Amino acid sequence: MLRNRAVSEWEDAGRPPPGKRPGEGTIIGRVHLAGQSIQVVRHSAAPPLPGFEGDAEYYCLYAGESCTLVNDIRPAAQIVRDIIREAEGIGH
Repeated sequence: MLRNRAVSEWEDAGRPPPGKRPGEGTIIGRVHLAGQSIQVVRHSAAPPLPGFEGDAEYYCLYAGESCTLVNDIRPAAQIVRDIIREAEGIGH
């Protein structure tokens, strides 16, 4: 998880378990999904979604082990071309 105010406040509170975390369940913003406006609550498991409106300092910003696999940032079209080129090269 990327560090933000939510993580700092949780650590400062002694890393309490679910149900006892600082501000748990308070509304931190909204996200629009499938024509619906959905409230995002603090310490929810929902990943950040495009169009989030609110205080990102209290959003869970997941960054798992796969983040270590990122070596560079490229346009999606280039990534797809590279995957195709690598796939075509297998078995030749």
